[in-house]
Amino acid sequence: MFLENILEGQIYGPLRDEELFSKVVIDPEIRTVTWPNGADFDPTVLHDWPLHQEAFVCAAKNWKSSSNLKNTPSFELAESGV
Repeated sequence: MFLENILEGQIYGPLRDEELFSKVVIDPEIRTVTWPNGADFDPTVLHDWPLHQEAFVCAAKNWKSSSNLKNTPSFELAESGV
């Protein structure tokens, strides 16, 4: 399963850090992969990944866009009309 193209936003973005990503565990209660920062994936989504991948990629693009806007100085946003 290729996850790199969905590792964006506040929850999944930090997983690009290999040290954090390597701290993955299986949560015995919810029976899925989880990370110390609170990121996880619904087991059904993982099982049926081909059905959900496109939606996650689209969401990640939105998360990335939102993140970029938050890091853009307000005067640049005003000039761009955002």
